[in-house]
Amino acid sequence: MGKSIIISSHIFSTLNDTCDEIFLLKNGQIIKRVVKEEFSNLESEMKEFTIGNKIEKLNLK
Repeated sequence: MGKSIIISSHIFSTLNDTCDEIFLLKNGQIIKRVVKEEFSNLESEMKEFTIGNKIEKLNLK
């Protein structure tokens, strides 16, 4: 339809149902563009990153 709508969300099911592409921002700059076919890869990467950061903070060495 040639329209753009900005949605800020971390809920991938909502993004998957409503978006054709996702742009990741860091400090106000686009750092990555992800098309619908790659959404599942992005979700996996984000979960791994988030869980990895939490595990590292536990200092289980």
